[in-house]
Amino acid sequence: MFKLSTIILLLVTLHLTVTAQDYGSLKGKVTDEFDKPLRGATISLEPDGHSSETDAKGNFSFNRIFTGNYNITVSMVGKINHQANIKIGSVAANNLIIKLSDDERALNEVAVSENRAAPDNLLKLERSAMPVTVISRRTIELMGSRRLDEVLKEQTGIAIVNNIGGGARSVGVQMQGFSSEYVMILIDGQPMVGRNSGNFDLSRISVSNIERIEIIKGASSCLFGSEALGGAINIVTRYGALQPQASVAANYGSLNIADITLEGETPFASQRGSANVSANYYRTDGFNTNPKYIQQGTTAPPYDNYALQGRIRYRLTPKSTIGFSGRYGLRKSFMSKDFGLGIISGDSQDEQDLNLSAIYDHNFSSGLRSMSRYYYTNFRSDQSIDWQQTNSSITKDIFAQNLHRFEQQFAYGVNDELKLTGGLGSSI
Repeated sequence: MFKLSTIILLLVTLHLTVTAQDYGSLKGKVTDEFDKPLRGATISLEPDGHSSETDAKGNFSFNRIFTGNYNITVSMVGKINHQANIKIGSVAANNLIIKLSDDERALNEVAVSENRAAPDNLLKLERSAMPVTVISRRTIELMGSRRLDEVLKEQTGIAIVNNIGGGARSVGVQMQGFSSEYVMILIDGQPMVGRNSGNFDLSRISVSNIERIEIIKGASSCLFGSEALGGAINIVTRYGALQPQASVAANYGSLNIADITLEGETPFASQRGSANVSANYYRTDGFNTNPKYIQQGTTAPPYDNYALQGRIRYRLTPKSTIGFSGRYGLRKSFMSKDFGLGIISGDSQDEQDLNLSAIYDHNFSSGLRSMSRYYYTNFRSDQSIDWQQTNSSITKDIFAQNLHRFEQQFAYGVNDELKLTGGLGSSI
């Protein structure tokens, strides 16, 4: 185990080397073969990762981007992609005219698949040796599910377990014969903590801001540690908007179920940075599956759930990126029960968790990639059961957990087929 001071010194030594860069800009226009402007064409610049779309007049622009050589790709449905090498200097390159020809092989229906790695993760899980299932954003939308446990119930080889005893509210998951204690839940590559009876409560997570869900079945402890002997579930949130956008969604159903979501995302600094924020409120009255013995109250508890999440990324240089993310969740629940004996019990649970993380990603000219992470989480749960008539306590349980986690990861691509990864870390 490395000392904390040693790890901090290592991170500082590795990455406090941001050099000054010159800026340039690029402007142009995209048309068809008959010089008609094309709206909605996508322009990408690599390796810096810039993206933009043409406006109604076919114009596009990139401002304050780093000077150097770029590969430009212009694509549009029904058109043949245009690719070229360009050099961007400190003086603006104007009047770049790009003409796209019709693709006679274009199909009436086009299927688009997401094949890029998560921006905060060195591992591309689809290429790992373990069985991996990827649930796309489109699939989640077609399900109509609102919480993470509802999505996972539809997956084969996964069992959802409920624990509402002793005032608990946990909805956990079992995989490959392992209980919930050995299944790790991650958001953007960062492990989530805070469990009741070993179960991480999946219903705490709203699917409104999820880009995709990666499910790794089997012993993946070599990738995520001993807590992932049964597998791991990585939740990748949305990222990479090409233009400012916002959405509001509200749903209401039986049992007074309400689900309200606010989302916003925007690029900034000429596509070098992006920011995303989302807020969700979810409530339900719960329901009673055993009215014969429970005359008053519910077996599925009512609760109010609040979640706020944000993420920001910024490219310092063509090879260096920093990122920050945060998440706050709060759940308040109270449930009374009358078993017909004249004695009414009431159990309550309040949960709150705070997660903060920071990353520094750097690509060296040798082909070595380095990613430094810091992660902090604070989880608190207060649950109790009381007799309602006498206002006396039956049981009371208060649990609090703080975690500081440091990681240093490296990846080296020997060739297109072989990549070596490794790292070190410490938790306190």
